[in-house]
Amino acid sequence: MNLRKSALLLFVCLLMLGCSGESSKPAALPYAAAKQNLTTLDYDAALKNLDKTIKAAPDEPDGKEAVIVRIALLTAMAQGSSEMAEAYRIGITKPGARTLTGAYTRMRSDYLGMSRVYLMDAMETVLKQRAKLGEAPLPLKIAFPDFSGSEPAAMDRIRNGMSVQDADRFRAELETSRNSMARLMAAMTGAGEDVHKGHAAFQMGAVEFDTRVYLMELTAAFYKLRAIFETKALDDSRYLRTTIEVVQGNLDVLDKLLAARPDKDLAARAKKLRADCAAALKKIQ
Repeated sequence: MNLRKSALLLFVCLLMLGCSGESSKPAALPYAAAKQNLTTLDYDAALKNLDKTIKAAPDEPDGKEAVIVRIALLTAMAQGSSEMAEAYRIGITKPGARTLTGAYTRMRSDYLGMSRVYLMDAMETVLKQRAKLGEAPLPLKIAFPDFSGSEPAAMDRIRNGMSVQDADRFRAELETSRNSMARLMAAMTGAGEDVHKGHAAFQMGAVEFDTRVYLMELTAAFYKLRAIFETKALDDSRYLRTTIEVVQGNLDVLDKLLAARPDKDLAARAKKLRADCAAALKKIQ
């Protein structure tokens, strides 16, 4: 009798789980965790949970949203690391950094390397995503990243050749990446450089990215980040060429989207960026 009751109880539990809605989806828990990780600036954990979300349900809404967030986060982290590297490049030229030359050189190199890893990962994910982009908008239900209009104090100290504690440096890295993500997310809404306008769009509820704008802003960010591979940075022509070729491939997809739904401003930006790519490729040995 007890065995029958146990079996019946198990059946009822399974039935309830199957009908429980959102929480029963395999991607719901890691995606919720990723959103929480983003608010606490735990970006490494966020990337892991976004990966779990995508693997668990690549064709479900949560999985598709996770792809967008993952790309945006990786791009922002690449931008943040690049800005940190630039701060060390400037700081090493200041009189106060005379005794910190070795440390500054290592930190700049480390941040350039981190930026490369994040950028390559972001572009690889876009390569998988862009074939699926069509006229349908990309919905996203996520909190807009916190944004600070001023840079972290540690960044100013580094830029002026002063020493900083590791905890302060790491916090500056996270906050710089957070600000980069806010700017990118705002641009994806069509707000351009107006972060406050982008924030307002998110506050209205779920946003829907126009695929043309989404791809244009990501592609522009990738092209800007190509600078980490140029002579004065990592000096790696192979990665530089790869980045430019990814940008060109994105522009090919964007051209098709614009052919279906024309937009003069986006078409003009795409045309200029394509010309910039052609000029940049000519300079590569």
